[in-house]
Amino acid sequence: MDSGSDSFYRPPESRLEHPGDSPSGFGSVELALRGEIEFNIQEIITEAWLLVAGSKATIFGIFFLGGLVSVVSQFVTAGFSEIFPSAAVGAGLLIGMVGGALAAPFNTAVVLYAVRRAIRDPGASFDTLSECFGVFVPIVGVSLLSALLMMAGYVMLIVPGIYLAISYIFAAPLVVEKRMGVWEAMETSRKAVTRCWFRVFGLFLTLGFIGAIGTVFTFGIGLIWLLPLFILSIGVAYRNVFGYEGEVA
Repeated sequence: MDSGSDSFYRPPESRLEHPGDSPSGFGSVELALRGEIEFNIQEIITEAWLLVAGSKATIFGIFFLGGLVSVVSQFVTAGFSEIFPSAAVGAGLLIGMVGGALAAPFNTAVVLYAVRRAIRDPGASFDTLSECFGVFVPIVGVSLLSALLMMAGYVMLIVPGIYLAISYIFAAPLVVEKRMGVWEAMETSRKAVTRCWFRVFGLFLTLGFIGAIGTVFTFGIGLIWLLPLFILSIGVAYRNVFGYEGEVA
């Protein structure tokens, strides 16, 4: 990988000069930016449900490791606050940002795992974590910059914040799978999702409804299946929109 691949501010157009269809046979960046996207909510959720079996252990395992990072960050914050009570607020904000940065690769890894499950990669495993930590800085850059822009959108008006929250959903996986820079990944995700924004929003709305009903009627037990369903649905949706260019074991 050349040094330009990690550029934070490389414009999206630079990568799209010689696009091609995805070898996976699904979507591609070029097709997505043209609006030629296959995105059927019912089909995505149905396929994701079929992938839940065999995925739960890895998905929960990655989330567990990410949770440990969060817990450690909280303990560090609490200990620092006791030693330096006058700096408690500043320390809390700083450690919170560090904790969020450390959690970003885990959140990306679980989605990348879902993408690899969606293409039926038999080698899909915890290895996605090492892939994500290999591009740690760009992933953190996407996490922090998108969070800042979404926050600005919510402060100005609620609607821009919601628009950006949905539009940037594929940015971090694009950094890993397509080896894009931070701004390129964010803009590529935003432009592609804008072409089918209401369908993507509808997917999350439907999953949220299913999750709420399933959690209530199973007293929370249903989350064992519903959380993987949510993550795998994102993976299937990503595959349909952008395809997959990575190596398959």
